Amino acid sequence: MKKKVLLFSLIIFVILMLFGIYIYSRDNLRFKFEYEMYNYFSFSNGKKIITEIDMDNNIKYITGKDILNKLDSEEATIIYFGYPYCPWCRSVISTLVDVVKENKISNFYYVDLNSIDDTTVRQLKIRLDEYLDNNEEGIKTLYVPDVYFIKDGDIKFHHIANVKGYKDPFTKMTDEQVKELKSIYLEGINLIK
Repeated sequence: MKKKVLLFSLIIFVILMLFGIYIYSRDNLRFKFEYEMYNYFSFSNGKKIITEIDMDNNIKYITGKDILNKLDSEEATIIYFGYPYCPWCRSVISTLVDVVKENKISNFYYVDLNSIDDTTVRQLKIRLDEYLDNNEEGIKTLYVPDVYFIKDGDIKFHHIANVKGYKDPFTKMTDEQVKELKSIYLEGINLIK
């Protein structure tokens, strides 16, 4: 009996490992998994933000060093800075993914801001200086969610945060707010087509 339990446990372990390897080898599935995993956890205020990501998204992860190269890309490129447990990121990401997919943008990159080393963050702050807001101490800061629309080596459009009337990421956006956010993202996409 112990051998059967051990064998069964080993088989389950191997299946879970293979599943994990499969998910993490495909950026679209990894992204969906990482964002939707936080659907099951409450924030410090006891609230949850349910986020659903289309499995057929075409998002690609990018490393800290590659970000700077993509910012100078000649191709139509979208770079999204965020992280999965950021309430504001969670409020915009489904809309951004949908708009990018609908417009068939293939160069759609994700940067988990918490995975970038300090040296790269400093380089990014220099490169993105004119697009950054000051924090309370007056220091230029890369806030999230932050989306850059790039073509011919130039940032053609930039959008940070959500829409102006949306003040609480723990409440669902109205249809009108989603429409407004889509319109903002479409403005950026149209500038890089």
